[in-house]
Amino acid sequence: MPDATAVSSSTPATSILTATLRGVGQVMFQRHAAVGALFLLGLGAHAPLLALAGFLGSLVGTALARALRWPQTDIDDGLYGYNAALAAIAAVVFHTPGWVAAGVALAGSIFSTALMHAMRRHGLKPYTFPFVATTWLAFAAMAHDGGALTHPLATHIAPIDAFAQSFGQVMFLDNTLSGALFLVAIAIAAPRSAAFGALGALVACALALALGWPGERIASGLYGYNAVLAGIAIGLLTPHRLAAAIAATLAAALATVITHLMLQAGLPALTFPFVLATWLVGAAMPPAHPVHSRA
Repeated sequence: MPDATAVSSSTPATSILTATLRGVGQVMFQRHAAVGALFLLGLGAHAPLLALAGFLGSLVGTALARALRWPQTDIDDGLYGYNAALAAIAAVVFHTPGWVAAGVALAGSIFSTALMHAMRRHGLKPYTFPFVATTWLAFAAMAHDGGALTHPLATHIAPIDAFAQSFGQVMFLDNTLSGALFLVAIAIAAPRSAAFGALGALVACALALALGWPGERIASGLYGYNAVLAGIAIGLLTPHRLAAAIAATLAAALATVITHLMLQAGLPALTFPFVLATWLVGAAMPPAHPVHSRA
């Protein structure tokens, strides 16, 4: 949702297509073009326009970073693609397809990429905050009225839907098949990340059930997606599995509580609960050599 997987490439600059696909993969901390392609497939299964928006958003962010000669390693790792991809997807989700949605998507991709760069230059961990801030500004500037036609898909078996859609909702999908595809893509590339994401989803679902929160929100993954991202992010901060599991559990629980409070207050949570929970828990963790790091 990672601050992204910064496994530096020692080879010459990768193609802009590879960097763009890696940018989509970095939405869930995966520096893998194939994972990005599978994420786009999951988006397309839900609504083709969302897949197009995600790809073009990542392309805009990546191209902007190249044009401005920002660090090539970061560009190749996809770090300038994921916030732009999310901003573009959000524009299509919250606005009727047309010139307005296209304009919001383009402006959001550019602004979120610039904010990402500014935060990194100041030594901050952006995670998905540039996307969140950009989308909040768009909400403040204009009304949003629905968006792309989608194809929700559920098994109507609450535990299965809640778990899978916790992954799908990272990219606004109430689609169990797409969520399962996201999880499989992560598991193929990084089993550890998949395990910590699954831990986050389970923590969120268990906590929401224990506290009697609305069942429809649980089943649709609305309580789980921030916990999934928090679990993956914290799991990558230390190689010590037990310490990582404990910290990831705390971060996932905190992200879930923040999500609930924002939903109850009628505020657009987006991925802010993940960002805040990860900042707080990450700051409290003792220094360690991260497994991977976006920042």
